[in-house]
Amino acid sequence: MSYCIAFFWEIFILLSLSGWGGTVNRILFPKDQVDWGQKAAWGMAFSMVIGGLLNLTWTISTTSILLYLGLGIIGFILDIYQSKFIGFNSLNKAKIKLNNNIGIIIVACLIFGLLIIQYAGWVATDKFHSVDDYFAYLVFPNKMLDMGSMGLDPFSRRRLESSLGAQSFLHTFVLSILPERNIRIIDPGISWLILFLGVLGLFKDNNIPPKKRLLILCPLLLVIPPARNTTSIVVGSVLFLSLFRTLDWQKLKSYHFLKRASIIALITAAIFSAKYTLLIAAVILLAASYYFYIKNYRPIKKAFYELCAAGALTLLFILPWMISLYQSSGTLLYPFLGKGYHAAIYYDHYTQRTGDMLTLKGFSEMIKAALEVTHIGFLLVAGAYLRLNPGKTWQKEERGATLSLLISSAVGIALLLGLAGVVAERYTFPFAYVTIIVLVVKIISNIEVKDKEKNDHKFTKYTSALVAMLVLGMLIGKGSGWNASREFYQSHVGNIRRSLSGTPLVLAPKQEAEQYKNVQESIPEGELLLTRLDKPFLLDFSRNTIYIVDSPGHASLPPGMPLFKGAEALSDYLASKSIQYVAYSYNPEPAHQRDYWVRKLGDEIYPWVEPDRIINVLRPSLRSEVQYTLDFQDNLKKLGNLRERIYDDGEIFVIDLSRHKEG
Repeated sequence: MSYCIAFFWEIFILLSLSGWGGTVNRILFPKDQVDWGQKAAWGMAFSMVIGGLLNLTWTISTTSILLYLGLGIIGFILDIYQSKFIGFNSLNKAKIKLNNNIGIIIVACLIFGLLIIQYAGWVATDKFHSVDDYFAYLVFPNKMLDMGSMGLDPFSRRRLESSLGAQSFLHTFVLSILPERNIRIIDPGISWLILFLGVLGLFKDNNIPPKKRLLILCPLLLVIPPARNTTSIVVGSVLFLSLFRTLDWQKLKSYHFLKRASIIALITAAIFSAKYTLLIAAVILLAASYYFYIKNYRPIKKAFYELCAAGALTLLFILPWMISLYQSSGTLLYPFLGKGYHAAIYYDHYTQRTGDMLTLKGFSEMIKAALEVTHIGFLLVAGAYLRLNPGKTWQKEERGATLSLLISSAVGIALLLGLAGVVAERYTFPFAYVTIIVLVVKIISNIEVKDKEKNDHKFTKYTSALVAMLVLGMLIGKGSGWNASREFYQSHVGNIRRSLSGTPLVLAPKQEAEQYKNVQESIPEGELLLTRLDKPFLLDFSRNTIYIVDSPGHASLPPGMPLFKGAEALSDYLASKSIQYVAYSYNPEPAHQRDYWVRKLGDEIYPWVEPDRIINVLRPSLRSEVQYTLDFQDNLKKLGNLRERIYDDGEIFVIDLSRHKEG
């Protein structure tokens, strides 16, 4: 029963997002209706911007979220009525076309089946990251619902480094009535379906024949989203595709420049607030697009007015999120507008990720990341597009949307791999993957146009289409082949089967939730509590102000957490910040055991490197993380013996820093 509720709640959220997107459509572009994929994407972007206002004003609650989603459903109903069931008419037309082609029907049914398995498989899962999710990405939406806002979390590295928080607001749509195990309903769940609908709209925009649509959709649904944690992966892809399609929308130019700027700014603001690693590619996409627009549009001043309005509105839309981050972590936008309470400000011995590229290990990881299948696929498709594009059709695009997307992805990948020292595919996937899809569609569309003009040979036509399909197909299984895709779908079927059989996936047993309740009740209500626990998302954030140390030393209040100075220095520092109570999971230690961190120091070397050279080969930022973590946890253990334990259940203790242990 709980699985069925979650499944239909997922549909409810999707329809609500479509309703809000339809409302945006009716207000800004009343004469032209966009497709359902674009409406859902616009609704998602609008929700992420509204979330910033609610977060800043501390008005997020279960009631406000349900009211917001309910209003979206009303918008969806109005949209259905006003569009006179256009979507259903399109389905009937498609059905008529398919009646005489059994092969297409079979492939379409296969695609639909894979889509449903993905959609249903993400409803409930127990696959979460024990640090990223437990310490942060499951915490933030719970804080919003308990407190009304993400609030202050100055010791949270992920609060500072990851994003402004819009993805966490989307997660409140799930957690308002469902437990944490259902949180992937948003990403990849609903987002994967919205992306699929957006690609269908992209096909229609570019007049792709039905058979070639199916050739693209098959490998698309065999791709495994690199979702290591619950931050923005597929949500980012949805927003990038939506922004491209908006810039490429021919009917956009018929509206006032303020309306054009508003929708562009809305989507851009959502990208900015979703995850920092998406920001650079989004900025370059807009900058390149407006370069072409100002170059091609007449009169130039109106294009320039739109550029200024889009920039101002984007800043306005993300300002609430920025103010909230500043209140919590000391910067409006990390690292572009300052590093806030980051370790790089305090410690000379801290090494940032950019330093990783200077080591043998870091350089090898960068090369390995550059050779990941998404990046190889991007290079091959980009080369095919530039080589096979007949007549350089991007020059005919007023905003140069296609070439701008290509440039933004190329620069974004290069900067994330090199300058930023970020080497994981999940950071580049949202925009690189969308670019691959768009370029493949453009290649096929341009080939179809040239073929109709009778100026091309069949050999060029078919080989070009085949190259495009093969390159897109390389993305299958994230480079691991068909077996990875098969295992991926098998795991989803397993999730569905277990949930429907009455054995739902449990993220935290009842006794664990009761334990955390007892931990919290050991201190007075309203008091400030600093925690280093395994699953802090189980705490009641409405009862106490809770600071969570997710990565010790990497984020802390000025003048910085004292490191390598002993337990008493740490106690004095915390007391100076009005922190009296500290909770610590000492048996076992949080996230990973001590021997795990020690092994990190040994495993990060090559076999031919002497042990005394570990310090030179180990990635510097990882070395900092290990050393800071071990020092902080050692100091907490010492304080556990020097201060009064007001709670101790053999696994977690709570100490009162103001009360020294007698004797």
